[in-house]
Amino acid sequence: MSDSKVVLWDVDGTLVDYAISMEEFLEKRLEPLGVALDSLPTEDIEAAEDERLRQQDTWRTPQDERNGFVQVASILLRSAGLARRQIEEVADSFCRYFDLYRLVPGVRSILDELKRIGVRQGVVSNWPPSLHGFLRHHDLTRYFEIVVCSGEVGIVKPDLKIFELAFDAMNVLGPDCIYIGDNPINDVRPAWKLGMQAIHFNPRGNHMTADERTALGLRRRLFGMLGIADSKAAH
Repeated sequence: MSDSKVVLWDVDGTLVDYAISMEEFLEKRLEPLGVALDSLPTEDIEAAEDERLRQQDTWRTPQDERNGFVQVASILLRSAGLARRQIEEVADSFCRYFDLYRLVPGVRSILDELKRIGVRQGVVSNWPPSLHGFLRHHDLTRYFEIVVCSGEVGIVKPDLKIFELAFDAMNVLGPDCIYIGDNPINDVRPAWKLGMQAIHFNPRGNHMTADERTALGLRRRLFGMLGIADSKAAH
């Protein structure tokens, strides 16, 4: 067992946030076909998003994800009079969503510091099977010993079992870990139930009770939990 703390991270809203709005993302994907987003019925846009949310926890492979996006695009564009081939082109472009996100400012420096001083890190995230590609795209894979993705394992936070998979993979127990996440229900509560320390990090600012909202505050709190007063001197 580990004799020092392991740091486990959520992804969406914790490591990364939106770089552009969903509306801008959709507009860019539809532009090559000459379809304006504001020309589509609002009910179709909403129904497409509902379908994505309904399906995404069932996607287990990249092909599942692609098939799901075909269905989402079919709903979104059902009034546009497009051929099947064009709908599939849109679906394929939805699969290339990685630049919809950017790293939360200041988080990479924390990841770098933790890696430099030898703190073990991992990811436990509700995300489709493309998570590994997403992390590679943003040059994040190198920081993490393990990545537990709900889309691959078929278990969705706040189910405690998804965290326990990470414990098993890293040969640790809950009290050995600090979990960092933006959602009090999916992240903080299950972490506490499993004996982890938890940091409610909410850079989007949509939870008034968050522990920290900036990377500077997160770093201060996290390194305090790790017992490192000055990480730059700890090597």
